[in-house]
Amino acid sequence: VTARSFGSKDEKLLKKSVASSLVIGIVVSIGLTLIGLIFLQPLLHLLNTPANIIDEAYSYIFFIVLFIIVMFAYNLCAGLMRAIGNSVMPLVFLVVSSVLNIIFTIIFSYSRLLFRYCTFIILMIKVNLGEIYHEKNTLFNETWTDFVQSTT
Repeated sequence: VTARSFGSKDEKLLKKSVASSLVIGIVVSIGLTLIGLIFLQPLLHLLNTPANIIDEAYSYIFFIVLFIIVMFAYNLCAGLMRAIGNSVMPLVFLVVSSVLNIIFTIIFSYSRLLFRYCTFIILMIKVNLGEIYHEKNTLFNETWTDFVQSTT
């Protein structure tokens, strides 16, 4: 829908499409986060996770589930860029974050806690790269309030 409305220069439908993606994504991300946090321990037991690693597995997956919203934000940015015909920049962001992930893994491999924070930091870098790119190459010269009001 976003790509079609962008191609046909239908700004109203484009704004509705983006706003709908944002709202649905936030609601689903929050829902998945809550479900993940509530049912993570029972799921690990259901999967017969060995007792000697269950605490570590819980800690690691808890951290990942906690930041589902950040993963959504990156995927939304990348998806919107692809929808308007720019498939190169999401790939560039992915390559940059992969290289940083390798570097951080080497540097912080001695500490599992720091390694988890590095995963979050890399996700945030991807999101920020996407947002910076969107600001510099914006489709709309409007504020967020104008954008939300035009979709209602």
